[in-house]
Amino acid sequence: MKWVATESRANATLRADLAPFARLARGTHHLVAAGVNTGSKGRTGIPSRAARVQARLLLRLSHDLRVVELAAFKSYSLQALSLSANIFELSNTVAYIGTSDDRALAWEQHQETRWSYPGFRQRREAIRATLLAVYPGMPNLERAIEEQERLYTTLCMAKHGNPIVLKNYGATEAGDTVRLFHGPFVARYIVRQCRFALFHAARMTAAATMAFAVPMLTGAPVRIRTRYRRLERSIVRQISNLTTMALEPRT
Repeated sequence: MKWVATESRANATLRADLAPFARLARGTHHLVAAGVNTGSKGRTGIPSRAARVQARLLLRLSHDLRVVELAAFKSYSLQALSLSANIFELSNTVAYIGTSDDRALAWEQHQETRWSYPGFRQRREAIRATLLAVYPGMPNLERAIEEQERLYTTLCMAKHGNPIVLKNYGATEAGDTVRLFHGPFVARYIVRQCRFALFHAARMTAAATMAFAVPMLTGAPVRIRTRYRRLERSIVRQISNLTTMALEPRT
């Protein structure tokens, strides 16, 4: 396999279709940095245990988002979607911890290898915390939680190789001949899946950043607060503008 050459061709083909989503991802990285800075230099008080744990999770989220970018631009759409499922889980963990030092301590002391923190039973509560952190007083909250649950199901289908997703991926049939694609390739459904992965990975990382930063802003210097708020408004605007383009991936 000539991986570099085929990945370069895929990148060139996808660049225009993914450009606005790449800008959203880049802006989200800046938002994470600005959010973490609200808990660093010039604060009026020392950040709590919860804030310290959340900051570590945010840096992991930013790194995961970067890998989603790299995968998407090389047409590895299922891999991008798979990592977005992890971003879903970690972003909700940030909001679930919130300002609770007890939950942060539970995260630090977690020893269970069969599941992460928080566990499956707390997922809806974690999703609720994310939504309320971004949209306080959100109407139709239960319906929004169900929508996020369906999103997670979609991402996990890619993550776990569900046949619904995988059976039509990377193959074409003509008569009794099946052609398999080994390596990067581009099709319209690849574009849709890459857009979907980039959009939701960036959106969820941004939501986690907002859940972290809002309680931290009061004690941060004016310059840091102003920069964060400016970046936050820009990201919210981009997410709103791109929502209709981020179609649910179809197989």
